[in-house]
This record gives sequence, C-alpha cells and structure tokens, in this order.
Amino acid sequence: MEEACRTAGRRIVPILDDNAWGVLKRVFLQAGRAGEWGLTFPRRGMSAITQMLTAAGFSTTKEDVTYAARRKGELLPHCVAVTDQTITLLRVILAEFPTFDYRQAFRLADLPELKRRLTPAILTTEEVN
Repeated sequence: MEEACRTAGRRIVPILDDNAWGVLKRVFLQAGRAGEWGLTFPRRGMSAITQMLTAAGFSTTKEDVTYAARRKGELLPHCVAVTDQTITLLRVILAEFPTFDYRQAFRLADLPELKRRLTPAILTTEEVN
C-alpha cells in the first residue's frame, strides 16, 4: 500500500484491522460507485452487495458503501496484496461482477502469483497467455 501511495503521489493510506482484504473491498466499492474498472453499481442495489460480501465472511456495512460514494480522490491502482483472504474475496466479487478489472486493484508485482492462484475458469484465455 505504501508503494502504491508513493507512486501515485498521495499520503500513505492507513491499513485497518481487516488488512489486505479490506483494501480490496474498499477499492471494489469505490470503483463500482464511480463506474470504473469495469464496474457500475445500480443506485438501488447496494444492500444486495453488502449482503453478498457479508454472507461470504467480509463484513460490509451501509457506511462502507456510503463512504465509497463520497470519496473524492481517484482510485488508487495496484494497492492490494495477494493473500488467501484477498483471493477468496476476489472469487466472491468475480462470481457476481465478472467484468471487474481486478488487475487494476492488485500490485503489479503480484499479478503472476494472482493468476496462478485463481482457478482457470475465472481467467480468460487472453490473461493466461
């Protein structure tokens, strides 16, 4: 995260107790609310998204969604580390939002590991090559 913030010329973003999966959740919500990275969330469908994430074990509140919509800064690309939890959360996200360009969220150096750890069914032919 520190590296992504420095590269973008931004202040260092503090990591909360939820660590890497929380960063992924926040950039996913922000991207969806901003209509970026292949996502567009419906204005009246946010409770279903919070329920989906929470049911999968990634606590998400209405406040998380509200904050994502109010955030004024640009999305911070390449800020999520590959961990067991971020892989699990990414699978949950991609099951419902297959157009999410997750490569924008994860650190560039981690993309080869990310591709290895995702199931082949999630990766497109173009991404494998």
